[in-house]
Amino acid sequence: MILVKEGTEVTAADYIADVILELEHRIYESGVSIRYLKILKSRGRPQQYVTFPLVITERGRVVITPIEKNREPPSERLTTGAPEIDEALGGGVWRGSLVAVVGPPDGLASKLMVLTAVELSRRGSKVLYHHHKVVPTFTKFAEALGVKWQRPNIHWYYHPVSEHKSLTWWFKSAQMVNEGEIDVHFADQYEQVVSSLGVELLLEAARVYQTILKRPVTTVLVFNSYEAWDAASKHLGSIVDYVFRFEHGRLVANAPDFASPIEFEFKIDWEKRKVVYTRR
Repeated sequence: MILVKEGTEVTAADYIADVILELEHRIYESGVSIRYLKILKSRGRPQQYVTFPLVITERGRVVITPIEKNREPPSERLTTGAPEIDEALGGGVWRGSLVAVVGPPDGLASKLMVLTAVELSRRGSKVLYHHHKVVPTFTKFAEALGVKWQRPNIHWYYHPVSEHKSLTWWFKSAQMVNEGEIDVHFADQYEQVVSSLGVELLLEAARVYQTILKRPVTTVLVFNSYEAWDAASKHLGSIVDYVFRFEHGRLVANAPDFASPIEFEFKIDWEKRKVVYTRR
């Protein structure tokens, strides 16, 4: 006998049921909505996990089950788009990594990442670039440098920040990556996501996203706010592989291969229309 219940009231049915499933819907102060499926009892079978996030999609309800085995360790490098940084990192970042790129409120991180996205697409990678402004300002920056940001291998996808208030968005974005066979996924203006969602739920959302992925995708979270990243890092710091922190004229990179940060100076050479990095 399987009993599906809502609420915590205990009845006679609880004692005779072989399996008890409880549905819970939590709505947080920020407006974030998360549904859970709980296995309260499973008579005669061992239980590894008891609480699972539940998302409702166009295809129906989907229960997010944790990954039960470790992923294969990365074996390939992915270029950062800057030869100087690639050389310092031993060839680039490990493919399949989670990368945080942090910059000031003027959008410097976003502007530099669109250049990286274009370079990756030029080299054959399939790129998905999420942004939260209908007309993103980074396009003007790219055009000023003579960079053609509209390329066949890049899919620019706009969606409002409010969509992040449900775990369904992270499920949907991971599905887009899988179905599009994406190599690199940029999630821009993540400071807005942190402000809307709340830092305490970011780690669970990230785990849902990573559980759904079926390929070694490099995911880049772009923060145009030091404060937003500092708050998010308290929850995401344990799962992020690389952190690139841009300040005006200076880049500090934390990488899994190095115990100490790597530092660069950089400048935008408008005459040659490129960004030049020099290791300090």
